[in-house]
Amino acid sequence: MRPAHPLLLAVARRRSGPSERRELHRRLADLTDDGELRVLHLALAAEEPDPELSTALAEAGRRAFGRGVVERAVVLAEHALRLAPGGSRDRPELVLALAEYLLAAGDQGRAARLLLPEVDGLPDGAARVRGHLLLADSAAVSTVQEHAERLELALAAADDPALRAPVLVRMVEHWAVGCVERIGDAAAWAREAVDTAPGDDPGARRAALSALGWTRMLAGRPVGDLVARSRAGAETAAQLYRSPERLAAIRRMWRGEVAEARDHLARLLALADERGNEWSYAVLRLQRCELELRAGDWTTAEDILDEWRASPTEAFVGLPSERCRALLAVGRGLPEEAEERAGRAMAAAEATGVGWERLEALRAQGVAALLSGEPLRAAERLRAVWDHAERAGIRDPGAFPVAPDLVEALVEAGRLQEAVAVTARLAELAGEQDHPWGLATAARCGALIRLVGPDRDRSAASAMAGSAEAYGRLGLRFDRARTLLALGRAARRRKWWAPARRSLEAALDAFAEMGSPGWEERARAELERVAGRKATPPGSLTPAERRAVGLAAQGLSNREIAQALFVTVRTVETHLSRAYAKLGVRSRTQLHRRLGPT
Repeated sequence: MRPAHPLLLAVARRRSGPSERRELHRRLADLTDDGELRVLHLALAAEEPDPELSTALAEAGRRAFGRGVVERAVVLAEHALRLAPGGSRDRPELVLALAEYLLAAGDQGRAARLLLPEVDGLPDGAARVRGHLLLADSAAVSTVQEHAERLELALAAADDPALRAPVLVRMVEHWAVGCVERIGDAAAWAREAVDTAPGDDPGARRAALSALGWTRMLAGRPVGDLVARSRAGAETAAQLYRSPERLAAIRRMWRGEVAEARDHLARLLALADERGNEWSYAVLRLQRCELELRAGDWTTAEDILDEWRASPTEAFVGLPSERCRALLAVGRGLPEEAEERAGRAMAAAEATGVGWERLEALRAQGVAALLSGEPLRAAERLRAVWDHAERAGIRDPGAFPVAPDLVEALVEAGRLQEAVAVTARLAELAGEQDHPWGLATAARCGALIRLVGPDRDRSAASAMAGSAEAYGRLGLRFDRARTLLALGRAARRRKWWAPARRSLEAALDAFAEMGSPGWEERARAELERVAGRKATPPGSLTPAERRAVGLAAQGLSNREIAQALFVTVRTVETHLSRAYAKLGVRSRTQLHRRLGPT
């Protein structure tokens, strides 16, 4: 039963008293055939503790959570705890259940406030272990050190193998994923967790398989068999973020399989949204944002970043969002913004101690330095990421995809021997794993090194063009455009004018299509240095000038045009000044008459 209009409901509530509303809920409980709604109406009618009703509400909450209906589970669990008699033996389980549902709903703050006063009074064994693990996922923890301490408390309370399994899963996530360290130890913990996870708990088994999946993925090994093993109970799994299915999508992204990764993430996101699982939804949206940053879809990535600002899980996404915005600025070709955001991302990563975020921030700083024309500083940052991955035993080259930028920085800095060594290692890893992105990138890096070498080997230009084509087939537009730009620059320096012109014109068009004005200007600057370049027909506009003129003709101010094109106002003024001269107009009125609405 629902009101015909929300305003009617608001008026009815204002005009009714508490006793009248309780009586209405009692009557509604008698009218519904839905068991969960019935106990909910009875709870809303109850003022005094009621152990039988509390038990019924707790069971209804478990069923709702098992189906993935997280918001209803939270409401039912809240009433179950409220109606439990003081000193009830069921209270620890009621508290833990509500905390678990709150975390699944993305409310880390409420979960922490609920658990902190209760955890020390929980019974020894399973309840105490579970309490510490839930607190480790809540807002009670803000640094890696605090997280590790909470896991140690949980491990100390785990007095049998079945209780150790969930703790070991979190230790894998903490060390291998959070800190990007002790990956060998993490693999052993994950295997033990899989062996000891309770057979009657599908969620525990899936979490253990997910932990094992992380150690396999980082080592460059497939996870398809783990996905198949986890399918039992997948339909009712409440936490999609801790599942092998999510890892399969991430591995697709690392390998550069853009279309497949998008499809996989879309299915998981739809499921998380349907179930109201805010935490899983936020994690999966992070993966989608990272995917689009690799693919060069700046609009989608920015939409996700803007959406996070209003998300109840903003506390989680705040840390990765800054480095994602830094990489977005790199993609747009905005060096100052990229440097600023990368610096903020690094400061946040160092404050929290999250190793994965520190490496990603270093990657953002390195690419931003390369964009700013500082190859030595870029090489220092990117080399730190590469060396850490090598020391840690990370064999998938797409986990931290620094290789092409590192090789480009080393080449620009004149450190060719280091560039050769990085390229050889990349080629080895990519070949062993038949890694699509790695193979295309190894070809790109090898060709770049040959192009700057002493031999005038024109086959290197063909190899690099082939790498650009491979990126295009994978859907990696930004990598393709960057490769074409690098090829055009190298060919121009060799005075291979025709290949340089073709490559730079293709790069210019690609950057313009993506909305990367900074890179577009770089490609144009290189193109203007090509000898024998075809003369520009009088009056013809560049892509950037066409866009600026089109927006001006629509009545946008220079500031509004700058915001739309992600450039400075001064750049807009330059584009319009050149365009006016080419078109023979002196004002926006003349421009509008000349072009008409665009």
